[in-house]
Amino acid sequence: YTPKFIIDTYKVLSKEGFLFNYDIGHDYTDNNRILNLLNNLNLNFNEFHFHDAFVNKCHLSLGDGCMDLKSYKDKITNQYVVLEVKSSIELKNSINKFNKI
Repeated sequence: YTPKFIIDTYKVLSKEGFLFNYDIGHDYTDNNRILNLLNNLNLNFNEFHFHDAFVNKCHLSLGDGCMDLKSYKDKITNQYVVLEVKSSIELKNSINKFNKI
């Protein structure tokens, strides 16, 4: 559930030309509230923070969690992507996996 005032705030900001950052892993752990807004309000995102997650743990290397990463990557058209992981090894692994998704 997303409160109406939050939805209204996103609508106003979007109408005013604001762009948003979508952190897919944190949204996944929060029951995809932002994804639902993205799908229902056609919000404009200019950056994605991309990492894998479990229901209670974020910032995992791609493929180390349980998310359907392809469904999130399919939403990326011409935005910046930050692979948000915890080490250089995880970053290298995630780059390879991101490119294969």
